[in-house]
Parts: sequence; C-alpha cells; structure tokens
Amino acid sequence: MGLGMALLKVSLTKIIDYDFPTWGEFEFIDLSGNICLFQEKLPVIGLEEPKSAASYPLGAFMECTVMAISKSGVLVDIGSPHRIESVDGKTCFWVASETVLDQETKIPADNR
Repeated sequence: MGLGMALLKVSLTKIIDYDFPTWGEFEFIDLSGNICLFQEKLPVIGLEEPKSAASYPLGAFMECTVMAISKSGVLVDIGSPHRIESVDGKTCFWVASETVLDQETKIPADNR
C-alpha cells in the first residue's frame, strides 16, 4: 500500500441524533493508545442505522488519506475526502498499520 486513499477501521459507539440523516459517535485508537472520537453521519461512513443498542460497538471502515508510512505505523488524514475531524479538531493521526486497508485491494497496510 502506498500513499493516497485508504480505509481506516473505526467503531460506532453510539447514535447521537436519530433525525435524518442519523449521526453517530465513532472512535479509533491511535498509535499511542489514545481513543480518538469523531461524530459523523452514518451514510458518510457507509453504515445504516443499527437495529438495536445491543449492536454497539459496531465496526466499520471510513475513507481516509494515507500521508506517510513508517515502520511504526501509518499517518492518516481523516479530513480527506469528507472533511471529518475529531471532536477536538484534529484530522491527522498516526495509527497501527493493521487498522488501515488499501481502498482497492482491502489488504492491510504493509509497514515493512
């Protein structure tokens, strides 16, 4: 996998607004072990509204842009292509390579 569009593994943790379109709170873990939270419309992440609260957390993959790859991880920009940012306004995060898939092949990032 190289630089460019990719998919980042995320979890839907709760619904925050049931009005159309449904909004959810999502999280992923960065390379330092921090929980990164963001809120977005479910259709932007490619999800439909879960049938029950027992479905949480619900795994998904969101589009992102790979900015750099190192031996320790992958730098992703969640602000591209959908202008998503974390609840504290950040868009770029170092994450573990196994949490990033090539958008075309769905193969995890190779950090060798």
